Amino acid sequence: MSLVRKLVLSFGVSIGQQISIQAIKFIVQIWLARILLPEAFGLISLLAVFNSISMVLIDGGMTSSLIRSKSLDSLDYSSVFVLNALMGIFFYCLIYTSTLVFDYTVLGFPDLKVIRIYCLIIAINSFFGVHAAILTRELRFKTVFLISIPSVLISSILAIILAKMSFGYWSLVIMHLTNALIMAVLHWLVIDWKPSIRIDKNKVLYHFSYGYKLTLSSLVASLYQNTVRVIIGGSYSLSSLGLYYQANSMRMLIVNNLGTSINKVSFPILSNVMSSRVAPRETYLFISKNLVYFSGIFVLFPVFFANELFDFILGPKWAKSVVLFQILGLSSFFYPPSLVALNAIKASGRSDIYLKLELVKKAVGLAILLAMSSFGLKGIAFAVSVSMTLNAFINMVSISKRMDIGVAVQLRPLFVSGMISSTILMVVKLGLEKLVTASEKLSVELVSIAFIIIIVLYFLILQIFSLVKVDNLFKLLK
Repeated sequence: MSLVRKLVLSFGVSIGQQISIQAIKFIVQIWLARILLPEAFGLISLLAVFNSISMVLIDGGMTSSLIRSKSLDSLDYSSVFVLNALMGIFFYCLIYTSTLVFDYTVLGFPDLKVIRIYCLIIAINSFFGVHAAILTRELRFKTVFLISIPSVLISSILAIILAKMSFGYWSLVIMHLTNALIMAVLHWLVIDWKPSIRIDKNKVLYHFSYGYKLTLSSLVASLYQNTVRVIIGGSYSLSSLGLYYQANSMRMLIVNNLGTSINKVSFPILSNVMSSRVAPRETYLFISKNLVYFSGIFVLFPVFFANELFDFILGPKWAKSVVLFQILGLSSFFYPPSLVALNAIKASGRSDIYLKLELVKKAVGLAILLAMSSFGLKGIAFAVSVSMTLNAFINMVSISKRMDIGVAVQLRPLFVSGMISSTILMVVKLGLEKLVTASEKLSVELVSIAFIIIIVLYFLILQIFSLVKVDNLFKLLK
């Protein structure tokens, strides 16, 4: 099977499975958002601070090293697994102990018990990180899908039942905890490899030498993202954090589906072709260009129809999230190509460049965030949006030097897709508003019809101007 055909097939399978999983999560999110108050989602967002930082430190970038390494044996996997498991237990104990000496209620937590229970996820996740890396390394996305489905379904059903029984934020805590536990059990059941309780110092040092720079990079990114949560939760309220959380969750619905799939597919494939000076460049351009053209309209459609979508989906109590969503949503347009550029840098083995980029981007982002934090939620959303746009540009400049690809070549698809998408969306939106009176809202039926018309027009224009040649994609599959 050719590399490009393998890429297209893997991406197609991955994106299809990712959309299926996210569709279930999205439906559950809607259901829970209509039952629970914004404060419950704000609390979960604040609890995630512990997990995100801990998991970065626990992994140490070593699972990424497992994915990209050419030859591995069981001792490689076992060494990383044992270290991850020990670190997971250590960090959980550390957080548990901290609740005995520090009053987290000053940050908005209702009680300390919720921290102790929710953070069990840290220890659980550390026991199947290597298993997940094996599946990604072998491009076994069907297995990932089969593991994810029961985990999401069971935990989601349980959360809805608990929310209906007035358990409040505990329904979300139990949902995340149950999902992690089922994921861990299923990974152990479906993967033949079983760890031995052995650690080889040389193996650990080898993987850590590559991974520690990625860890520092991820840690910087995690600290920046969590700074946003802490500022909102500490300076404003859990309700405000819940509104921001929902706006950001809706923004990432489409982008994360594409991003997660491209992350799973592009990193292992680019890692395999980095020995050639031509193949990586062509593969990178193929992924980046087609992802931009494919995702552009899907990212911008919700921004233009945000009021209608939030009203239909979440209800009036989330109306204050609309403006935040629109501000954040515009920057999401730059996220997919930015992610591909980062994957190309990681795949080249230059984790030092990856680290330097993260330090520069997050230093700039933090400065913008601190400068805008006094302007309320809109100011914070604007700061995050500007930072994400600058991040994408910095990533493109970096990869242009590594692969001899001009920044203009990378920006051209973004400009073209943005112009076509915006024009179609504005024309259709204005046309729909002419059909209803000033006091009426656009109906679900009208917005649905508009979506179909917009998508058809967009891809028709791409095909007419040969921006995306659909027939070439079919040829690759033959």
